Amino acid sequence: VAFAPTTGAVEVLKKDGFKEVHTTQMLERSARLQRSVKGKVWLVDEAGLLSGSSMLRLTELAEKQNARVVLMGDSTQHESVERGNPFRMAGEWMKGTVKIASIDHIWRQQGDYKKVVESITKGDVQNSLQDLQELGWVHEKKTEIYRGVAEKYVDILKKGETVVATAPIHKEKHQVSMAIRQKLKEEKLLGKRESKLDILKPKNWNRAERADGTRYEKGQVIKFVQNAKGGFTKSE
Repeated sequence: VAFAPTTGAVEVLKKDGFKEVHTTQMLERSARLQRSVKGKVWLVDEAGLLSGSSMLRLTELAEKQNARVVLMGDSTQHESVERGNPFRMAGEWMKGTVKIASIDHIWRQQGDYKKVVESITKGDVQNSLQDLQELGWVHEKKTEIYRGVAEKYVDILKKGETVVATAPIHKEKHQVSMAIRQKLKEEKLLGKRESKLDILKPKNWNRAERADGTRYEKGQVIKFVQNAKGGFTKSE
């Protein structure tokens, strides 16, 4: 049975062919699921995203259900937002106690992109960026940055290709979105009719922050992403 800390990682495992995949949070909450995976091997992907407390709950459940836990991930990638990095610590401090298998060949990326990823994996960021620039995959603009992104976005759309624009922070995301919207209007790729909608912006709090009652303010909305005690249902 496969598990992962995030729904995104769960979807990737499903695409890779795993038939039974759940989030680790679901495993913690569902007594029915715990009973159904009793005595099985639990493969936990993206284990580096597990915090110290999450890993403790996982291993306690595994011991209770007589299950074997296999952790999989990359300790050099993203870490848990909450405290602790048990996956990295286990790799460093338990080498003589548990068996550790490693993959030293990159399978997903191919060609020039694979060369760049190999450089990044080795910590050679300078050469990897240089390779990306030589491939024409890095473009720098000192003025009218958002306008430039919007023009590139629309050019790709016109070619019938799919494009996604990203930004490192929410403020820039909004500015990029507005620039793209304006460019789409100029190219008559958007209709004239507009609608205004109220949306909820996530606070992205961790477990400790969500448990702190002083953080909540009048007018805020709590939306459940999973069924919870008290009769609350998912999406309520």
